[in-house]
Amino acid sequence: MAAADCRIDECSAACDHCADVGNGNVCAGAGQECYEPDSSAASVGDWWCVCPRPGGVKARPGAAVPSCPERNECRDPTAQGAAQEGTHVPRYTKSGCLCANDWRLSAEYCSTHGLTCSGPGFDAPCPRGCCNPDADAGGDWCILKDHPFNAAKAKCSSTAEAWEYCVPLGVTPAGGGPPRPFPRNETFPGVPDSASNVCADVGQSCEDGAADVDGDWRCVCVAPLVGDAGRAPATCGLDECVQHNDTCALAEPAGSQRCVDPTPSPQATGDWRCECAAGGETADQAAVAACPLDECDQHKATCEGMQQTCADRNATTASLQDWYCECVLPMRGSGRMVAAVCELDECEGPCDGCAVVGAGAPNVCRAAGQTCLDPERSMGSRGDWKCLCDDPSLTEAVAAAAAACLLDECVDGDGLMCYGAAPPQECMDADHTALNNWECVCTNGTVGHAAQQHAVCQEDECDAHRATCTTEGQKCLDTDLTAPGTWYCQCVLPDEHGGDALMAAAACNRTRECVNNTVCAAARQVCHDDATAPDVLNNWECHCIGDYTGAPGMQGPATCTLDECTLTAAAVCAEHAQACVDVDLEADGTWACRCAGNATGAPGVASVANCTLDECTAVCATCADGVCAAALQDCVDPDTAPFEVGDWECRCRGASPNVATAKAVPSCLDNECLLHNATCTGAAPPQDCVDPDPSAAGDWECRCKPGMAAVIAVASAAVGCDAFDECAAQCAHCADAGAGNVCDAAWQDCRDAAPFDVHHNWECICRGRASGAQVGAPVAVCVLDECTTVCDSCALHGAKDICAAAGQTCVEGERTPYALGDWRCVCAAPLDFVSSQASTAACAVDECVDVVGGANPGVVCTDAGQICADPDRATLGDYECACPAPREGRAVAAAAACTLDECNVAANVRLCEGGATTPGAADPQACHDPNHTVAGDWRCRCPPPSHGSERGAAAACGVDECEDAAHRQTCAGAGSAQRCEDGDHFAVGDWACVCQSGGARQTAAPATCERDECAVDCSTCENGACAAAAQECHDPARLVNETNDWVCTCKAPAQGAAVGAAVDACLYDECAEAGKCPDGQRCDDAQQGSLGNWECVCPLAPLVRAVAAAAACPVDECADAANALVCQRAGQQC
Repeated sequence: MAAADCRIDECSAACDHCADVGNGNVCAGAGQECYEPDSSAASVGDWWCVCPRPGGVKARPGAAVPSCPERNECRDPTAQGAAQEGTHVPRYTKSGCLCANDWRLSAEYCSTHGLTCSGPGFDAPCPRGCCNPDADAGGDWCILKDHPFNAAKAKCSSTAEAWEYCVPLGVTPAGGGPPRPFPRNETFPGVPDSASNVCADVGQSCEDGAADVDGDWRCVCVAPLVGDAGRAPATCGLDECVQHNDTCALAEPAGSQRCVDPTPSPQATGDWRCECAAGGETADQAAVAACPLDECDQHKATCEGMQQTCADRNATTASLQDWYCECVLPMRGSGRMVAAVCELDECEGPCDGCAVVGAGAPNVCRAAGQTCLDPERSMGSRGDWKCLCDDPSLTEAVAAAAAACLLDECVDGDGLMCYGAAPPQECMDADHTALNNWECVCTNGTVGHAAQQHAVCQEDECDAHRATCTTEGQKCLDTDLTAPGTWYCQCVLPDEHGGDALMAAAACNRTRECVNNTVCAAARQVCHDDATAPDVLNNWECHCIGDYTGAPGMQGPATCTLDECTLTAAAVCAEHAQACVDVDLEADGTWACRCAGNATGAPGVASVANCTLDECTAVCATCADGVCAAALQDCVDPDTAPFEVGDWECRCRGASPNVATAKAVPSCLDNECLLHNATCTGAAPPQDCVDPDPSAAGDWECRCKPGMAAVIAVASAAVGCDAFDECAAQCAHCADAGAGNVCDAAWQDCRDAAPFDVHHNWECICRGRASGAQVGAPVAVCVLDECTTVCDSCALHGAKDICAAAGQTCVEGERTPYALGDWRCVCAAPLDFVSSQASTAACAVDECVDVVGGANPGVVCTDAGQICADPDRATLGDYECACPAPREGRAVAAAAACTLDECNVAANVRLCEGGATTPGAADPQACHDPNHTVAGDWRCRCPPPSHGSERGAAAACGVDECEDAAHRQTCAGAGSAQRCEDGDHFAVGDWACVCQSGGARQTAAPATCERDECAVDCSTCENGACAAAAQECHDPARLVNETNDWVCTCKAPAQGAAVGAAVDACLYDECAEAGKCPDGQRCDDAQQGSLGNWECVCPLAPLVRAVAAAAACPVDECADAANALVCQRAGQQC
């Protein structure tokens, strides 16, 4: 005997732990099937309710499924559905476990596990059990199926997250799978499996419409393929623009391009392209197009507002932010994305007053072989251009005209030959701008000149009498050089009239504006007023007078120059065989005589030079040249003046007095100096020995040398010879140690600060405006700093500091008198721009491009991926960084904090515009970004008349139907105080009229309203009138249209009522109440309008009464029968 195998099927039995506890099967009642996995008596409470459709949905043991999935033709096998009934072909894992044939992941599952899920298995049920929704590198996988097959294998026991990789369809897994497909009856109880799916079999997804409609399922191509078909596999195309549309839509500027896929097929990929929305260009395959886009259409106002033109260097979308403002000729300059800083280079023009007047006209400076310089190119600086001579040693240019490039050939050319004439002649170079135009001019009262050769000289009486004429602004003319008394004074100015005067000043008259003119007179000039236009004012000029020359000064002094060597100064120098040089033509007394020929000596400023020619020591045609020394005789030049030649003497040494001029003495007597010469020459300083009388003994003398003190000592060395001018004397420590004056040889002046007093203190001094001095030797380098010296070629030109006026610093090139015009202006730090020679620098700098202080400031912008712009190139630190579109923002001298309006992103706009709106809305939902610095805060807003917004998604749009004027009018015009209310903005037709007085409401129609005029305030209401009279208010009708019908009633027990007003008097007879007065007394209420004033009145004495109390009435005791009887018995009367 064996124990019975007792079993209980909890799905069919009725018990307290069964599906049927006595009131019906729980599963069947829920439209579900019951499944008992273990019917043994020991296993209780393990039954399940299972949904009748696939999907793996079951309840926990012992309970019904809360909610079963609706019927789905894509999943549930039906006759007309995509899922076909039949034998299921199961899929297995590599361990041999059975896969669930219908599953999908939730978004929460993917997020929790950090998965990026898409495709079947995530957004659609996994067809046939195996999918790869998270792009697992291991391939397809599946959720393990809740099935007895898996339950029987420990490694296949299903859990909430149990999964494994799949083996290919039809392959037996390594872990061993069933030898044959499951018959239908072996699948999950009550859940019919599908053997195939029309859509899934061709790799498409299936979509079912309404759960209660048959045959509305569709096959849909799986992204990125597009296409669908009802109740049949779809023909799928591949529109690559679905994936790449944003590439085109977001191309700058946004919305200018659209995506086109000419062949939307899976077999033709990579052929999408962007094309311009406005037509025109189309890009190469898989690329953004370069669409025509002239940015000046948008930004030209920036340029035109500054009278500039706008130019887009590359007018396509491939090159944005490359528009420029360009200056209009003759102004030049451009600004990238900003107004340009315009400059006018007057050297290039063309413009009126420029070096180039018109288009194609020659440049004034270049035509003269000169260089043009415009030191200040700003719009407000005109007429300051100048032509510069190519030779820096030539003179300063004149503004706005070709320069007069000066070269005095009498100083630095062949004209020096004039000074070698006998007698010497003056050299004149009348035009320093031309070569080979010098001439020799006669001096010493003679006249005559010859071009480039010595002149034939005749006497001109004007040399003696010129001052008589010139002091009156006239010129002197000698009409006959061969006859005396033939000189005249002549009027020289065009506006003067009057005859010449013989040997006297002429009477020259001038027109009226020059009368009493003190401006010209103060400048020692003559006033000229055009005699042809006597009525024209302000046309007078100052003219140079006499021998001064220069351009007239319009209404002011002229700049007059005079080479004093063309006057009597030349004659002064010529008389001493010296050359005349005027070192400053604008100043008086600056002429100097220089030694000529072999003569030496320092130049004499405004005087004759101290020139000497010692024929005993010099080498010349008339010099001794050692003749005396060869005859053992002494050579003496008694007069060292350059004019005195051939007067040297040979003198006998010793006592012999014999002397011979310009030759050796034929015969010498004894000369005591032959014996005593060493005494003189050995003295300090060395002295000369002289024997005045060779025939006398003991009379030899030591004499100080020329230039020293005139001391003579007989028969001994002289004392005091060392007192002399070291610049004029010749000695070992003098400027002239025997080879000529070293200062003069270096074209420097010699100065002995303490002649005849201190020795070794002579010094060489630089001439002219050069500075420098050197004691005991020539100055190594004479310094002429054109940055600190005032001169025609210097930066300090008159009263103007050229560099400082431009805010720049002057830097000298070579600080010597021979390098003129080599100074430059340097921009202020940190700019390191340097000008060309003798001009101001162009200090403008584009900080976005140029290097400033060793670095490019604009790299701050480019490193941040931003755009750099420099609005003012004359100012540092003002460059700006601007964010590239579509981002916005800019900052000065720093990277900008960029903002982005997320509503400029096409995808966001499309999301909003695709959102649902309420019926009647004219516009789609709009995108709104409240804070451009915060990402993800954009919202979709509902269009009027609907309301609502949603962050990052389309909004649920509702409409307040009371915003419809017709609805409001329905309520407001109902003849009563009503308002319109819409309780649910997402429901249509639920608006209602609500009484203002409260309570009543009526949907889509006026309400029937009540109004208690005793309870509300209004113009016809009680408004407290009854209460003020201690009365009660009552509105009998309480209708809105029944006004002023309220009633005041007296409070009980008083009586009285009044309509629309308080009762005048509420009356109440208090005596009507029983028991007020005792028997026998009468109750009297004379004032029934008030309470508490009733009285009890005595019947026999009506004047005796009491208010609200019994009266104290008098009593007649005789009326008492007993009392009357007593008296009566006594025979008395009571």
